[in-house]
Amino acid sequence: MTERRYNIEFEVISPLSVCAGDENDWYPGIDFVKKDNKVHVLDIDRMLENGIDLNRLESYFQTGNDKGLSQIIGNKLPEVTRFVFQAPADTSNKIKSFMRTKLKNKPIVPGSSLKGAIRSALFNHIREREKDFASVYGSLKEGTDFMRFINVGDIIMSSTVLVNSKLFNLMKDNYDDEWYGGWKHGVDNTNSHYSPYGFNTLYECVKPGTKGAGTIDLKKTEYDLLRLKKKGSISHEGKKTMLLEGGLEKLFEAINNATRAYLINEIEFFEYYNSADRTEEIIDFLNELIAMIPKDNSYCIIKMSAGAGFHSITGNYQYQDFINTGVWENKKGADGKVKYKSRRVAEHNGKLQLMGFAKLKAISTDEAGNINRANIEETKTELDKKKIEEKKKREIMEREYAEFIAETKRLMKNKEWDKAMEKSGEAGKVLPNGKAHTELFNQCKAAKDAEIQDAANKLREESENKFRKPLCEAIKGVKSLGNLLGTTKKWMKTDNHTFGRTEFDALIDAIRMLPGKEQKKISKEKNGIIGVIGEEWRSELTECLLQSK
Repeated sequence: MTERRYNIEFEVISPLSVCAGDENDWYPGIDFVKKDNKVHVLDIDRMLENGIDLNRLESYFQTGNDKGLSQIIGNKLPEVTRFVFQAPADTSNKIKSFMRTKLKNKPIVPGSSLKGAIRSALFNHIREREKDFASVYGSLKEGTDFMRFINVGDIIMSSTVLVNSKLFNLMKDNYDDEWYGGWKHGVDNTNSHYSPYGFNTLYECVKPGTKGAGTIDLKKTEYDLLRLKKKGSISHEGKKTMLLEGGLEKLFEAINNATRAYLINEIEFFEYYNSADRTEEIIDFLNELIAMIPKDNSYCIIKMSAGAGFHSITGNYQYQDFINTGVWENKKGADGKVKYKSRRVAEHNGKLQLMGFAKLKAISTDEAGNINRANIEETKTELDKKKIEEKKKREIMEREYAEFIAETKRLMKNKEWDKAMEKSGEAGKVLPNGKAHTELFNQCKAAKDAEIQDAANKLREESENKFRKPLCEAIKGVKSLGNLLGTTKKWMKTDNHTFGRTEFDALIDAIRMLPGKEQKKISKEKNGIIGVIGEEWRSELTECLLQSK
């Protein structure tokens, strides 16, 4: 047997994010929309399946238009959503997504990520400070790289949440030329006041208390074969041999020592730069972590992944403390600034804490199996629950849709076309992909247009019939001189009517019945009247008008 395989329990202590890479970040108005204080991560395939025209979304994708995208998706949002998270804070920045398995789309802590954290933690344990740093782990090319004898398996987790994060930064007071702690709210905006907004980043994280199960293989037999082959030429051979022979307890001891040293330096850093709001919360959290480290090394506390920071990544070997790190020289954009002055700080359950701390402990095969089954079952339960919720929501929408359709039909029966079209529109808002509301809307519109056309035809017919009657009937009840002359002129053009004695008498009678205000216009409009009835009636019209006075 060439390996000593250990089952381990991996428990998250502070928000843990294993980022899936910049290309998988979620951008607002493209990959997600926010509604009712929740972040809805969209699924392009589901959008296509639900009939959403992606061509209409192209302009919104280009500009990241969250509201425009939400309007087009409408009530189909549940059907086209991949994940739903409670939004811990507003941000206009992209969201850093978590690494996931391709098959089941589960959050996963890759073995390579945990192995990288172990590598950093072991650095100071293995090395001798006076010797060359490059010789600590050996050569991959020559097959002496020590980390190839420590294999770490992937760890599947149950679920994720969104966590807000801020940058703790240092700012310089030009008055006394001193550096002080602060919170970064913009590119050139750092001050002592804490705010969850401004230059904040949301991370998809596994929340504290979540457990997963994995394996660590210590390949002692293979390492012993290498020792025989190299005959004493392996760097730091004694320490490496002790690590592999000591099993998990020795590995945990080395990790705990590295974590403890790191935490002590971080506490001193935050105590020194304590002028910023809420630094005491961070210090309390770091002290709690130190208290968690067991004296018997039955488990270990390790820091890893997003927010690990320079000191943790490099194995905490370059500086005796994190305060006297010097300043950058001849570095564009950072010249004269303190080195390694920023910390990624998460806020979870109202408490500020550094990201990425986890607890590793040995467990039995049965215990590991139970954890994995529980995580798989939780996923299945979540999916089933989501399907049930979507089904219930769909049923509610269909009932509301049917009610609107029934009301539309009732209004159509009463020929209340405008109200019926309004109701069919409301039905469409509830269930955009329903067919009935569109058909009824078109029927209502067609019926309304037909009624309007019938009314217009009727008015035209009535108008035409009016001018086929005797002139006395056509001008009956006219109250203005202009209307009287216009009606008479139109009557004469209809069916080639002739203007004779009967028509003249009817016109004079109508003129005499005009209101007083219109009577005053008659003498001025005499030529206008003659222009309508003919010059042959001028003398008689003049005489009649004189008699009227």
